Amino acid sequence: MADSAPKSDLDEIRGLMTALPPQAEAAAAAWRARAASLIRPRMGLGALETFGPWLAATRGTDSPKLDRPRLALFAASHGVGESLPGGLGAVPVAEEIARINAGVHPTSILCAKADAELRLYELALEAPCSDAGTGPAMSEDEAARAMAYGMMAVEEGVDLIVLADCSAGAEPSWGAQAITFLGRKAGLDSWLDGASERALALRAAERVEDLPLDPFALLAELGGYDSAAMAGLLIAARMGRVPVLLDGTGPLLAALALDRARAGSMAHCALAQKPRTALEREIAAELGLDRAVLPVSDIALGRGAAGALAVPLLQALVRVQADTASFGG
Repeated sequence: MADSAPKSDLDEIRGLMTALPPQAEAAAAAWRARAASLIRPRMGLGALETFGPWLAATRGTDSPKLDRPRLALFAASHGVGESLPGGLGAVPVAEEIARINAGVHPTSILCAKADAELRLYELALEAPCSDAGTGPAMSEDEAARAMAYGMMAVEEGVDLIVLADCSAGAEPSWGAQAITFLGRKAGLDSWLDGASERALALRAAERVEDLPLDPFALLAELGGYDSAAMAGLLIAARMGRVPVLLDGTGPLLAALALDRARAGSMAHCALAQKPRTALEREIAAELGLDRAVLPVSDIALGRGAAGALAVPLLQALVRVQADTASFGG
């Protein structure tokens, strides 16, 4: 009998989805029990209290620490949106990245204030992936390499990640992914503002609508280097029991792709703020994310700024839980 074909790198990453650790529900229960024993008003921190059991279940301990938060910001260019007139192309994105690196961008300032590491991961901003409207955005090997790159952001000791993107020409890719993952075209008019963006998204989605795609192949067909890298980070974070705050449409779509590969696999994710757009609302609903650390939807700075604002709130929650006196002494 002939040997079976060797597994590709993407197959190897796909296989990790079967090895993801479960959420530690016993740790979540222990968090709730301690919270009930504290000498303070019940749910004294309001809706923020609901994130305590989630942190405990994800970290696998009833006393999680958030001492080394990281904002992981991925930047790439999407070939499908390269021809868009105006908009946020590679040049203005590169200028924004320069401000981030110089520490004069709102995201940089907020990360410094929160004592959170800001790591910018550039994926060939000057060389966009292929046009998803005419062919695969990436080969499977390219997608696997981007995913492996994203996995490296989950380093030993990092205990909370804010996931965000800073990419050029991404909107048509978002629309095409949404059409395919959500299984319908209805809603596109509210998902994307521009007629050009909608037309490009439809062209890309219709190109693959008859293909028997799994979610990993879909990322290669319709996503970008940033989409694949963010998916890789999400897998590695689940493997490493690191909670992730999703901040923006790109991260939400990466999470949705993996949820389609294995339902419930994104239980370690939460929203940094309430969804800002109709598309974000629909993706969050598909993921079962019905609450956000920031109970607002109007933080419009982008680039992970909402997540940077949310980090100190979760740190405060953990400290209150750990240090408040209890009835048991």
